[in-house]
Amino acid sequence: MQANSYSKYVLRDLHEAIDLFDRKIDYCQTTEKFDNSEERAKALQKLSSKRGALVKTAMALRALGVESGNSFLPRSFKDDVENSCAVLPEQTETAAGTRRRAARG
Repeated sequence: MQANSYSKYVLRDLHEAIDLFDRKIDYCQTTEKFDNSEERAKALQKLSSKRGALVKTAMALRALGVESGNSFLPRSFKDDVENSCAVLPEQTETAAGTRRRAARG
C-alpha cells in the first residue's frame, strides 16, 4: 500500500523529472543522430508523451493545493511563469505613483 503522495517533496521530484525530460527532448532535437526524420519524430513523440503524463500529475497535485517553491520549477515552467508575470514599464510607473498617492493620504 502506497503512503500519501500529496506532499511537496513528491511534487519537487515530479518537477525534477519534467526538467530531465525537457533536457532529453532538447538533446533529441539538436544533437542525437537518427537515420531519418521519421525515427526522430517517433523518439520525440515518445519523450513528449512521457513528459505530458508527468506534467498532468504535477498539475493535479497543484490543484489539490500542494505547495512548491519556484526554485524547484522545471526550466520550461519558469519560462511560462516569467512570460505570464511580465510587467510593462508603464504599468510599474503607474503602480508606483498610485502607492505614493495612497501613502500621502
